[in-house]
Amino acid sequence: MEGFYKFLPQIMLTMERREAVNRTFWRLWTACTAGLLVMVGMWPGFSLAAAETTRSEIEWSRDYGSQSGGEGVIPTSDGGYLALGDIYDSYRKAYVVKLDGEGQVEWEQKLAYYDWGSSTAYRAIETKDGGYLIAGNTAEEFEPIQQLFLIRLDASGNVVWQKALDARGYDNNPKSIVETEDEDPTWAAINAE
Repeated sequence: MEGFYKFLPQIMLTMERREAVNRTFWRLWTACTAGLLVMVGMWPGFSLAAAETTRSEIEWSRDYGSQSGGEGVIPTSDGGYLALGDIYDSYRKAYVVKLDGEGQVEWEQKLAYYDWGSSTAYRAIETKDGGYLIAGNTAEEFEPIQQLFLIRLDASGNVVWQKALDARGYDNNPKSIVETEDEDPTWAAINAE
């Protein structure tokens, strides 16, 4: 009997491992089954979003700027669009393009906070006065940490102001922008998801 007690800790450890593997298997099985039920529309409250037979059609397609990259597009109150991203123009600059409803360029801005460095426009909102607030990031040349870059444009695309805010240690790729309902509007560029 002494030999049995010698192996008891190993037997208990083996049983605990088997139970852990069993729990993991059943959790995975449940998650996969629930996912399949959602995919086929059998989970209560969920259905297939793309069940319609109609297809989207491309109304127009254009390229803007040589050596540019797109980050986002927002619709504007005049039926046009504001496209955001960056463009290489001796160095990387934030690129903002105002388009009409047919995709024709009304105006464009190449913006940088530093003379040498890199800037990108990620998010934008149309403000109550018809202008735009752009949020992106910027960094000096050879500086690995980026700063939050805010740019205020009027309705014609002229720069009203621009600011670089240092938030070291944080991700400075803004996720969204909000404008308050006050008479003197305040904006917030939100970095967290």
